[in-house]
Amino acid sequence: MSENDELKVLEKPEQPKTQNSIVTIFSLWNTMMGVSLLSMPWALYQAGLVVGLAILLAMAFLCFYTAYLVIESPRGVGKE
Repeated sequence: MSENDELKVLEKPEQPKTQNSIVTIFSLWNTMMGVSLLSMPWALYQAGLVVGLAILLAMAFLCFYTAYLVIESPRGVGKE
């Protein structure tokens, strides 16, 4: 037996590297958030100042309203 063969016997077999789903979710979320933050100045430039700000305000309102509906939804189904 050569020295290399002896080392191969002593080495542990490689385990497949896995990650749990929460790590994957946060990785995808960070990627999406980073891309959207970097594209905001370009989108405002393309839309123009007035239209861009109007769209930003409309989207902020929609996000606020969606959060309100999520918070209020347990009351609608009787699970306060």
